[in-house]
Amino acid sequence: PGQEQAAPVEASTSARFGVVPSDQGKVRLLVSNPSDDRAEVRVDALGERGRFSVPDGTASVEPGTTVMLDLSTPLEGQHVGLAIHSSVPIMSMIAIEGDKDVAWLTPGTSATHLREAVPAGKLRVVNPGTAATTIRVKHSQTEEYTAEIPAGGVQDLDVKAGTIDIRSRGPVAAAVAAKGSGLAVIRLRPESVQKAPRPVQLDPQLGQGG
Repeated sequence: PGQEQAAPVEASTSARFGVVPSDQGKVRLLVSNPSDDRAEVRVDALGERGRFSVPDGTASVEPGTTVMLDLSTPLEGQHVGLAIHSSVPIMSMIAIEGDKDVAWLTPGTSATHLREAVPAGKLRVVNPGTAATTIRVKHSQTEEYTAEIPAGGVQDLDVKAGTIDIRSRGPVAAAVAAKGSGLAVIRLRPESVQKAPRPVQLDPQLGQGG
């Protein structure tokens, strides 16, 4: 079966997964605790009916250990976002196991400005906050789209291949589940301020023997 490489994950007390296509395979959450203290972990789902606790979505993780939670049955094939909370910094990833592919999902970053080049698919924007927020979605191939997302809610939008730019009143996370026979989820990253490179003068003696 095909497999995908997973990007490195930083330890944090919270993690956001914009799209978890549980209707495309088994969903397994991998949680590693690199700290010296026990981690108390809770999983919330973000969906059309708002935020809700995932049944059996809790774990007590000993220091220096890794556990895997099978969320396939609790999510019941729903297309949701997930919010992971922990008492100490942890590293988390999600594996979507299809018939032929395994897609590893890493957490996205919540921000008020997200931007990414994406393939055609379904865009999902999740609001992990405690208050409603308004989003404005610009796409290089379509018209601008505006919507309000309730606290713990989501907004879905079918998109063509192109560049997506999202601005919101409050921090949101977003990802695109690509169309096709395989499993692919592309998360949108915060738009960073690009700085012009500063000229650097190198010592002509650098690297030469004395």
